[in-house]
Amino acid sequence: MIRPEGFGMGPRGCCVCPRCGAAVAHRPGAPCLEERCLMCGSPMVREGGPHHRAAVEGEFEPARPREEEIPE
Repeated sequence: MIRPEGFGMGPRGCCVCPRCGAAVAHRPGAPCLEERCLMCGSPMVREGGPHHRAAVEGEFEPARPREEEIPE
């Protein structure tokens, strides 16, 4: 069953950073766009999802993180 607010991609998969390519396991119930890349601080996208496809095709530019959000 597909939830109306999500893309229904299931609990498995990865969150990928469209800026640096880092990947982490997807946490069920936590949208990848709410996760931040540990390497560069950019919002993550779900691997295989519409934002990831747009990033691969060069049509998606993630928001730049503020200086205080970049991990050291």
